Amino acid sequence: MSDNDAQSVFVDKDFVMNPEDDDLLFDGTMLKPGMVVLLESSLMKGSPSDLDSPWSKNHYLENNRWCEVLRVEVRRRFDRDENDRVVSSSPLVSFMARYPDGTLAKRTYDASFAWYVKKFSIPKE
Repeated sequence: MSDNDAQSVFVDKDFVMNPEDDDLLFDGTMLKPGMVVLLESSLMKGSPSDLDSPWSKNHYLENNRWCEVLRVEVRRRFDRDENDRVVSSSPLVSFMARYPDGTLAKRTYDASFAWYVKKFSIPKE
């Protein structure tokens, strides 16, 4: 990952993308290794004023800063409907994230979450 300041700082809960540098992936199934990404959902991000527990601190560290995607896996999920039949559900997306400080973490989200991505990191087809 580049040492670009845009990836090394924490973002605000209400972060707004810069269209010159950032793009938006519709969902997590579009994540690819090498992309530098940030979760789009402001509801999932934390605020510095809420860092009063280890959980909230980890949540903030995970969701309020850019990370590089190292590996991605999309897994199908199944649920049961009201008639106890097995039905397909929204997939889960897991990926290995590398943060600017070198920290690695496995992250797992419902595929429906959108992601900001740094344009420079989008693989050329």
